[in-house]
Amino acid sequence: MGRWGRVINIKSPSWSPLKLSGCVLYLDSSMGVTLSSGYVSQWADQSGNGRHASQSTAAYRPLYVTNVLNGRPALRFDGSDDYLTFNASGMPSGSSPRTAIFVVKRTDTSRRGDVFSYRDTDTLYHAWGVTLDSGVLGDNDIFGNYWGVSIGQGGIADTNPMIISTTLPSTNVYSTRLWKNGTELTKSYHGNVDGTAATGTSQASIGVTTGLISDTAFKGDILFFAIYNRALSDAERQKVERWLGARYGITVA
Repeated sequence: MGRWGRVINIKSPSWSPLKLSGCVLYLDSSMGVTLSSGYVSQWADQSGNGRHASQSTAAYRPLYVTNVLNGRPALRFDGSDDYLTFNASGMPSGSSPRTAIFVVKRTDTSRRGDVFSYRDTDTLYHAWGVTLDSGVLGDNDIFGNYWGVSIGQGGIADTNPMIISTTLPSTNVYSTRLWKNGTELTKSYHGNVDGTAATGTSQASIGVTTGLISDTAFKGDILFFAIYNRALSDAERQKVERWLGARYGITVA
């Protein structure tokens, strides 16, 4: 144990989603977690890009909880003010294709919770983000210009463990697709959608939208989070989902 606390690393299998090209952020709760009094001060990016997620304020750190899913640990966000920030410079935005895949377990579906987002300071225009909602705005929002695309009405308000995959394969937010445990969900549109995504990345966070903490704080467990700077093929996405399903004991279609 050093000055900054204990670092958690659990041996990973030989194949992982890191083997796929274009990974720009890779966070696994079994690897590179730095603890301070049982809370997470840093979650190290395993992609090699150095986009470590961290929180310098002790009161805002998520709790590290062991044996959450299939013997695997999780970062537990309190739904009030827990969040981590990371450097999103160079991350996919605007018209760039992209993929995000994450594993979560919600403990409160009555309110909105942002798994991640990045945007410019003091603007509603998000370059990208994913909200798991109660249905007020739509159970999942892929942010484009203002709110964007609502996907999976009724499918995300779920306290069971979920593998969520989403891709933006072309140049506007209307092409967004989303899967829950391998099943693709339907989508609709709401808010001020003009078909484009913003390009700002100066504020990037996990567990909230930075600057809107009281309105967007996620309540529940996050175990895995990866972003790619391209749209994974269906075969690649399915391989990742099946790997995650086996790892966390989640049934995948």
